[in-house]
Amino acid sequence: MNQLAKLVSAVAVSALSIALAGTGPARADKCPDPDNITYVQGRDHCLAIQTYWAGGTPETLAVYFHGDVPSGRPVDFVFGIGRAVALRGANAVILIRPGFRGAGRRSSGTATHDQYAFASRGIDEIESMGEAVARLKAHHRAKRLVLMGSSGGALIAGVLLGMRPDLVDAVLLISCPCDVPQLLFEKGFRSSEFTQSPHKWLEKANPKAKIVAVSGSADHTTPPHHVEKYIAAAKARGHDAQFLIVPGAGHGGRPFGPIVGFALNDLFRR
Repeated sequence: MNQLAKLVSAVAVSALSIALAGTGPARADKCPDPDNITYVQGRDHCLAIQTYWAGGTPETLAVYFHGDVPSGRPVDFVFGIGRAVALRGANAVILIRPGFRGAGRRSSGTATHDQYAFASRGIDEIESMGEAVARLKAHHRAKRLVLMGSSGGALIAGVLLGMRPDLVDAVLLISCPCDVPQLLFEKGFRSSEFTQSPHKWLEKANPKAKIVAVSGSADHTTPPHHVEKYIAAAKARGHDAQFLIVPGAGHGGRPFGPIVGFALNDLFRR
């Protein structure tokens, strides 16, 4: 290896080390006035939220985690799922992940696209969001909690299913990277010790928790065979688990609408 190559390699390793060292938050950001309607306090983040009310006193709360949104645009485009849940008789909260914007508000922290790949799926950040979810469940006096997520948000929901079995009663996982190490291996990348994965946490989930997963048959980002294996493992543990395929669909988009609607009807029966 020549000197220039050695220098480039050293710089790359140094940059990677810095990125990995930053997987945990440098400080805890506190909300000045968290009302649990527009902002909620996480363990290490002040998280913006968008709340949808079903009316009356519903016993179920749904919390939705959006995907990684590489463009960094506001996440208002996912708010429709909150309205859809409220129409089905449950209160819904769209949790705006650290560093992202939505509804004219911003969560503290660093967004996925500004971090080393999968660093934002580390245990510290997910634990912080788990603490926020616990506060929301208490605020809504919910007897039942459903976590929902798409892509990177599905990863978070799937991890919290096992990380907080005391809280979570059901999950809806859309385009889920349910086995991250295998997914990275198939794409030619190395897995990080910091990266969490739903399949690693499944054995700690409450076996009574319901699991619904939805994937596109042509999804090359998070191929459905990983999700199929995850659902099979969940069924083996005694979970009420089902896997719904959207024929011909990729990683998301309009084709998912009818089948996601079917899944919502199943999860939020009045």
